[in-house]
Amino acid sequence: MQGRIDKRRYFGKTQFIDLLLATLTFLRLEGFKKFSVRLARDLTRVIFANEKVIFFKKLCSDSSHSVLPKINFSVREGGTEDCHVLSRITCSGEAEIKRRLLDKKRCFMAQSGNEIIHYFWVTSGNEYIREINTEINIEDKEIYIFNVVTLPRYRGKRIYPFMLNYICNYFSKQGYKIAKTAVAANNIPSIKAAEKTGFRRFEEIQYRKLLWIKRYKRIMC
Repeated sequence: MQGRIDKRRYFGKTQFIDLLLATLTFLRLEGFKKFSVRLARDLTRVIFANEKVIFFKKLCSDSSHSVLPKINFSVREGGTEDCHVLSRITCSGEAEIKRRLLDKKRCFMAQSGNEIIHYFWVTSGNEYIREINTEINIEDKEIYIFNVVTLPRYRGKRIYPFMLNYICNYFSKQGYKIAKTAVAANNIPSIKAAEKTGFRRFEEIQYRKLLWIKRYKRIMC
């Protein structure tokens, strides 16, 4: 999977407001301890970074790894009418959510009653990965699953692996062949969830940064 550093990102008033709202949302959902760890990491990344991301892929038509969730919920696709409620449970402001939808990126949500308990985004185009400062290329008939979040009190209930299978089956019916996703190397629960549903590692990217010096190392699995 080839990638390149994205040089088309700008920071203005709207982005500042989105960042502020995203910060408050993260603090409210995850608590002060996780917030302080993330803040320290993000501040450090201005000068120094050492990140590793693992890429996974799976045939969309592969239905041999069924996983049943431990709770009942419905699945639906989000639209512009959901921007406000999504902004309250995601680390993205309404402007960022609208931008993604206008870019034809699609948001799928698991909902229990009136509460959204899990969501992720899907694109069939190239996507920027902030952790390794790289834009990855998605080929024809492929989808890329990203920005996956389960609300804290619903984690460990097999929602994520069920949703991975759901989305592969959904896009298989639309003619897509391959589903890809990327997981930080230290996110063990998400790695296990991906492997449980039949996703296989095919590439790792190590990103190191010290001031303005950047180094990338690709490892094919």
